[in-house]
Amino acid sequence: MEKLIRLKTVPGVMVLLYTVGLPVGVWYILFRRRHKLFGSDSERTRLSWGFLYDSYGTRAWWWEVEEILRRLALVSLAALIDADSYRQILFALCACSFFHVLHALYKPWGVGSRSEEHTSE
Repeated sequence: MEKLIRLKTVPGVMVLLYTVGLPVGVWYILFRRRHKLFGSDSERTRLSWGFLYDSYGTRAWWWEVEEILRRLALVSLAALIDADSYRQILFALCACSFFHVLHALYKPWGVGSRSEEHTSE
């Protein structure tokens, strides 16, 4: 019985670390460096962490966290709902709609994104 509890505990901790720890960790890293992300003296920060924020505008430095949460909602949370049920489809549809509206209102790839600078050259 003790071995079974251990076998269930380790995967539970890992799932919790991945689903909570990854978005929180990425947000914390970017939040601590948010003033250094887009400045003229930001080359070292860009080389280290640019893959997390370079595609987004200056006010959307945190948007990669939204992308992680969107993927987790559509893959992990939807998988927890009864397979092949209308509730699973409804959840996925609501999640897609929510993130689509969030994207349309916030426009993370707006003026000031690094990808925009590269495509305009």
